[in-house]
Amino acid sequence: MVHGDAVDGQQRVVHWDRSEPFSTWCEKISAGPPTPIAAMSEAQYLDLVSQMHVLAAECARLTDVACGSLDARGDSGWVVHGPWLVGECVGLLREWLDAGLLALRRRSTATWEEAVLAPAEARALLADPASWDTATDDDVCIVMTEHGSRTAWESWFGSLARPPRW
Repeated sequence: MVHGDAVDGQQRVVHWDRSEPFSTWCEKISAGPPTPIAAMSEAQYLDLVSQMHVLAAECARLTDVACGSLDARGDSGWVVHGPWLVGECVGLLREWLDAGLLALRRRSTATWEEAVLAPAEARALLADPASWDTATDDDVCIVMTEHGSRTAWESWFGSLARPPRW
């Protein structure tokens, strides 16, 4: 997933280099403060959920979940996704983890060894976003399970507890 913004019609790619908190990096690509789910339109909620699904499909780093992204739309500009509140992203991911649709995988950037976290360890990590800023030689990525990769998007979406106002 490419994160960036438009500068004179060109894409500027912004990378998180771990020398700053990932929340600071998120601000570099955000269009403003995160919108809580309770204040979202149905379209904004669908965008949040679909982008969380994309992150799982792309094996994105856990630290990227709340940051949002920008998608180029040819000459018509950029589509901004997010940013979102970390706790609300965690809630969606936890529901999918509990449904067996995704898992968390730890990858050592020093040795490139990978291991899928046990569900209890994944839940503990999701419950403590402050620990995601820890500078280590590990990346934790969101990955689809075999079950998740065979499951249609509609079922991923249908497995979530929807906000009651819709």
